[in-house]
Amino acid sequence: MEQQQNKPIKEEKEKSSREKVYLVIIILLLLACGTLTWQLVQKTSQIEYVLIEKGELETERDNLVADLEALQTSYDTLSTDNEELKLKIQEQQAKIEEYLVQIEKHKDDAYIIRKLREETKSLRKIMQGYVHTIDSLNTLNQNLTAELVDVKEDRENLQKDKENLTNIKEDLEDMVEVGSILQALNIKANAIKVKSSGKQVDTERASRADMIKVCFTIGENKIAKSGNKPVYLRIITPDAKVLNEDEGNRFNFNGVKGLYSIKKEVNYQNQTINNLCVYFDLNEAEIPTGKYIVEIYADEAKIGDGTFNLK
Repeated sequence: MEQQQNKPIKEEKEKSSREKVYLVIIILLLLACGTLTWQLVQKTSQIEYVLIEKGELETERDNLVADLEALQTSYDTLSTDNEELKLKIQEQQAKIEEYLVQIEKHKDDAYIIRKLREETKSLRKIMQGYVHTIDSLNTLNQNLTAELVDVKEDRENLQKDKENLTNIKEDLEDMVEVGSILQALNIKANAIKVKSSGKQVDTERASRADMIKVCFTIGENKIAKSGNKPVYLRIITPDAKVLNEDEGNRFNFNGVKGLYSIKKEVNYQNQTINNLCVYFDLNEAEIPTGKYIVEIYADEAKIGDGTFNLK
């Protein structure tokens, strides 16, 4: 009887124990569900953040590519004749090409994309500096071109002035050269007969002539070169031959070489020299009758001439 009474009590205790276990399990399940729910919310937030960040990275990358391509176009429009500046521009263009390659290579690396963004800003600042420099150089070149035109005009004017001065100088030199030529004045020429006593008498007969005498005056000339001067005489016969003692007696005049009859050394000091006489010995040679011409030369120029007749 007692065992029958204890049996319901035991069953009641077992039921109570099971309920407690179930309650603990339920609580644990609720806690697990709560934890899982919290973790799910966290993961969802992380996924959303990653998606947002990835979208922003793609936008940043696309904007960076567009900026680099625009910058590349801007660099392509830069034009300069300065070789050093050309090389620097080419270096920056090479950097742009390299940055575009790096963006494609590291398109999912936010750190590198942001770093390239900063480098692109530097490239833009450098390009702005180049634009300013090129503008300054162009302005300078324009100013230099204008100055060069002025200098060219001045040089042409100076060249014209120089040519005018050269012409004037040449004219003056010609005038001086002409003015510096000595003048033989009061030329008197005739034949001389030498008597046995040694006395000299004038003669007009060719058959009696022993010598030809030529006397003249050299006029004053302040601009002629002074010093010892050889004065050459040419005595030309009626048959156009030059009387001479030696075929080697030749001198320069008017750019040619010619025979001379006789030479006399004269010390000229820019003053008048009167009554210079020169004698040409015929050495018993027979000379023709007719009109004789006497030419006098000094400093390679003819300074006077005269004539005489023999019968």
